[in-house]
Amino acid sequence: DWKMPGMFLFMVEPFADPVIKPESNYEAGLSLGLKYAFPVTSKLYPYIEGGTGGIYISEKTRRQGSHANFVDHAGVGIYYFIKDNIALNAGYRFRHISNLGIKRPNGGIETNSVTAGVSLFY
Repeated sequence: DWKMPGMFLFMVEPFADPVIKPESNYEAGLSLGLKYAFPVTSKLYPYIEGGTGGIYISEKTRRQGSHANFVDHAGVGIYYFIKDNIALNAGYRFRHISNLGIKRPNGGIETNSVTAGVSLFY
């Protein structure tokens, strides 16, 4: 019987972020996703991830005709377990924001980011 050596994770990710440029604004939303992490050592687990959800952006942009949008993301990273159920993590994430053509314009906004945090597993 063949088993995959890693773990599949379901993510529920609420977020609220400041926007610094071109002027002070904010974004907030909720994303759902999947992540696959696999062991390199007993403490080190690289991962790949992807997800989608809703996002509200306060800034009125020329690329998006609406404040309410959808967000998709894909990324890679690594967990370092400091306890059986607690890990530090760091990663890279590509994100695409669009209103799915509900309102014009719908030019899309793409970002690249570095992520870091603490993950609790239960």
